[in-house]
Amino acid sequence: MDINSYIDISKSLLTPIIAILGVYIAYQQWITNERIRKQELYELRRNYLYSKCLEMIYNVPRIAKEISKDKLNEKNIIFKFAKCRAEYKFLITEEDDTKLENLFIEILKEINKIASAKTENIDFHIQQYETNNSDSLKKQLNSIFTKYLRIENKNIIQKLFPTIFKFGNIILNLLSTSIRFKS
Repeated sequence: MDINSYIDISKSLLTPIIAILGVYIAYQQWITNERIRKQELYELRRNYLYSKCLEMIYNVPRIAKEISKDKLNEKNIIFKFAKCRAEYKFLITEEDDTKLENLFIEILKEINKIASAKTENIDFHIQQYETNNSDSLKKQLNSIFTKYLRIENKNIIQKLFPTIFKFGNIILNLLSTSIRFKS
C-alpha cells in the first residue's frame, strides 16, 4: 500500500471516530446531569423530610413539656414537620408516605403519653421514652429513608459493560494528555 491509500483510510475513519467521541461526551454529560439530579433529590429528602422527622423524634420530651404547660405554638416542630410532609411528599413513594404518616402518628402518641402524665411522672415517662421508644422510632425512620438517602454512581449500562467505559476513559485520558502536550 502506498501513502495515498493510508491517507484515504485515515480520512474515512476520522468521521466515525469523531462521532463516537461525540456520543461518548454526550453520554458523560448525561451521567453528570443525572448525578446532579440525584444529589438535588437527596438533599430535598434529607432536609425537608428525614431531618425534620428526626428532629421531632429527638425533641419529643421538650414538645411534651410544652404541651403540658400550654406553651405550644404554631412555630413548633410538629407543625413544621406536618407542613414539610404535605409539601414534599411527592419526593417519596405513596407507600413510604403512608409509613411516614404512621411514624408521625406514633410520635404524636409518644408526645401525648408524656404530656398527659401527671407532673411528677413526666420525668419517668421521658426516661422511658429515651430508653425504649426513641431508638425504635429512629429505626423506623431509617428503614423508610434507607433507599432515598444513598446516591448510586453506576447506572445499568455501566454495570453491564464496565470494560467499554474503562476503555473509553483510557482513550479520553490519552487524547487529553496529547492535547495538553501539543499546546
